[in-house]
Amino acid sequence: MALIWIVGRETLGYRNLTPVADELGKRGHSVLMLVSGAMAENLQKDAHNGKMRPFLNIENFEPNGEKHIFNFLRIPNLVLTDIAIRPGNGLGLVLNLPPNVIKITLLGGYAGNLFKETLGAKNSLFSPDFFLVNDEFAAKIAAEEFPQLGE
Repeated sequence: MALIWIVGRETLGYRNLTPVADELGKRGHSVLMLVSGAMAENLQKDAHNGKMRPFLNIENFEPNGEKHIFNFLRIPNLVLTDIAIRPGNGLGLVLNLPPNVIKITLLGGYAGNLFKETLGAKNSLFSPDFFLVNDEFAAKIAAEEFPQLGE
């Protein structure tokens, strides 16, 4: 089975990524959530309410400090991110992964403008291998910003 990192930081990421993480865990994959911001807060609340998920709060990692996480964590087979990762909040982790690690970004509907700010091709260092979209609006935005990925 695969080692999968889930990297996120916002409430939307929490809402979209945690069900995926739960399902991947049920299917036997090892899932580690590397989170910050509202996503970390929501996972901490879940833990207090008895819903335990393995996560590491990476809030306020220095952008260059994110590289050092590889000194004590195994390199994953796959990384699933939300669209809100930024330097110090997960972007450095993703950028420093070896090229053979599959990178997938979940793009949920309302996040079109946020997507263009954070992962838009003109504004970003990070281009995922795939986008996972949940509606036609998100698919259209992804195709406009990253035409090389196709539909």
